[in-house]
Amino acid sequence: MSEVTCRDCVHNTATWLDRLLNTNYYFWNCKLTWREPEYNPVNGTTSKGRYESCNVARVREEVCGKSAKAWQPRDKNNFLVYLKRI
Repeated sequence: MSEVTCRDCVHNTATWLDRLLNTNYYFWNCKLTWREPEYNPVNGTTSKGRYESCNVARVREEVCGKSAKAWQPRDKNNFLVYLKRI
């Protein structure tokens, strides 16, 4: 849906500066996509746990999907949009 974007979602963890400048969309992360630390048996290291980008959340239907089923408003200005969607 074109009326809801990850920019206005409460699950987006972008910094206020990134939001202001509209930069680094690739680095905007979604709180719904937590990846646990993974052990690599080849070299014996463990990767850190991390959030994946908003792009990944919008591609994966089980998380959010194209229709943005997990979208929630970041501020009260978009509350009416949220009510229309539920």
